Amino acid sequence: MKPDIKPQYHAAISLATGAALYLHTGSASAAWSCVIAGIFMDIDHLPDYFIHTGFKLKKPADFFTACDRTELPKLYLILHSYELILIFFLVGYLRGWSNLMLGIGAGFFVHILLDQVANSIRYGLRPFFYFLTFRGLKRFRREFLTYERFPAGLS
Repeated sequence: MKPDIKPQYHAAISLATGAALYLHTGSASAAWSCVIAGIFMDIDHLPDYFIHTGFKLKKPADFFTACDRTELPKLYLILHSYELILIFFLVGYLRGWSNLMLGIGAGFFVHILLDQVANSIRYGLRPFFYFLTFRGLKRFRREFLTYERFPAGLS
């Protein structure tokens, strides 16, 4: 059975990371921004879906099925990008970390690490999939970003 990263796993990891941040910094804003960023990073699946469907959503289940089976022909996933996280951390370092920035950066980072491990196996993603430049060089086309198409009907 292939690993399945569901929202509750992102929530659990984000809560644990947020708790660790709170213990380290004493900042509730660092903790809660980590939890929120870690859970809601997947919002970048929505533009991919709407671009593919012509901005139509018949029912929410269609969205989840299309994303789960990697049926979308192009995968932009702008937030799922090591480059954006690197830029975020660089800006934080240069401008001085606020607790809010620290939490958002940590939430995004643990989310992408969890996705890198589990989704690479589940969806047959190529090793550099989570680099936006790699996806751009492949014109964001799913067939060049994955080794195999996720078999329909398995979820």
